[in-house]
Amino acid sequence: MVGYWAEAEILGGVVLLDRRDPEIPNADPNAVYFHSCRKGVTYRIYQLLPEQRGALLDFLLAEETPYACPLPILGDANNRVRVDPQEPIRETGIYRDLWERKDYVPTSRHAGTSCVRNELDFPTPEDQREGRHRAHLRNQNYQAAMRARQAAQRAEREGGLEEQHAERERGSEEP
Repeated sequence: MVGYWAEAEILGGVVLLDRRDPEIPNADPNAVYFHSCRKGVTYRIYQLLPEQRGALLDFLLAEETPYACPLPILGDANNRVRVDPQEPIRETGIYRDLWERKDYVPTSRHAGTSCVRNELDFPTPEDQREGRHRAHLRNQNYQAAMRARQAAQRAEREGGLEEQHAERERGSEEP
């Protein structure tokens, strides 16, 4: 945990990579994403701009100490490629390790559903509409999964009760 915090404080965000198959449209195996946790920076995962990625790599790979330090690199309205951190990482393909984020559990107020425009997180009205739509779909999928889970548990309980009843009847038939 401390490693993620230090990385975010020093670099500007936790470094995530595009792990999707390069054949998939919009996949970019060279893309670098940051997931920041700072006041005044979006909560969403954002792709570094080519000049930001270049400055980071030049700094990290420099053989001598560079004159200027580009760190921390912080996203702004120009970082338009964004990913909602609530989206399952197996679907977005943007992550460092598959285990790094828990699956999304909706709350009464989750990001992307507010009717108040937040230009920091959603630079354009279209971004916010798409965010609301994704939040709605996530909530629907979560609710459907919960209903299926409850139905399976109910069926399991009922099957267990039938089995207990059958055992009692078998026991009463024996002398």
